[in-house]
Amino acid sequence: ANVIIDLPNLPGGSFTPGGPLAEGTTYYWRARAFNNCGDGGFGPVFAFKTLTTEPSDICLIVSSDGVLMDILPGQDNSFTLPVSIPGTITDVNLHNISITHPQISQVAAGLYSPQGTPVALFSNLCGGGAGANLYLGLDDDASKTYAQIPCPPSDIQNTYKPKELLGAYDGEEMEGDWTLQVIVFPGASGGTLNNWSLEICYIPGGEDPLVFDLNTTDVSCNGQSDGAA
Repeated sequence: ANVIIDLPNLPGGSFTPGGPLAEGTTYYWRARAFNNCGDGGFGPVFAFKTLTTEPSDICLIVSSDGVLMDILPGQDNSFTLPVSIPGTITDVNLHNISITHPQISQVAAGLYSPQGTPVALFSNLCGGGAGANLYLGLDDDASKTYAQIPCPPSDIQNTYKPKELLGAYDGEEMEGDWTLQVIVFPGASGGTLNNWSLEICYIPGGEDPLVFDLNTTDVSCNGQSDGAA
């Protein structure tokens, strides 16, 4: 066994380890009191094991569940998905974005995190030409680029890179309201947002720090003043 921390004097009877501990590792600890009478004996040995976390495997998907929502020209078409779990973001993807519109080149969309960070998802698809409706998934790690999005942009088999990288959210807190803003250009026809899903991969947050608390009791040394044990 390797001794990683040896504290000869612990003021206040409480200790919080500094810095991260190794994942999936069992740690043992014990304590003893001392005073002017000398050192007491070590108490019982306690143990704890740290968790093994794989941030890329901890992912949450929230969805609008196919609730149809109108998107109108010149209006604030903003739609919110709440996330109630705290955590530090490592990856964000969008799935099943489904929009019905007769000319999708007249529609743009952006995503806003709870901190208000904007990311442009798409705009001017089909190069301003004809092309109805949209069904897409967006992922920074997709093999297909934003420029490869087909016209009409309806592809249930593949995902594509967004116009701006969703990596802008990495390191942010995930908890709060996520907002999808859909812009329909003035003078265009209205349409419908049929569905959208948000996938967030994260490192869990909001956990209490590891603290060791020790209680001492006054005792008397043989022929001397009270001390601690």
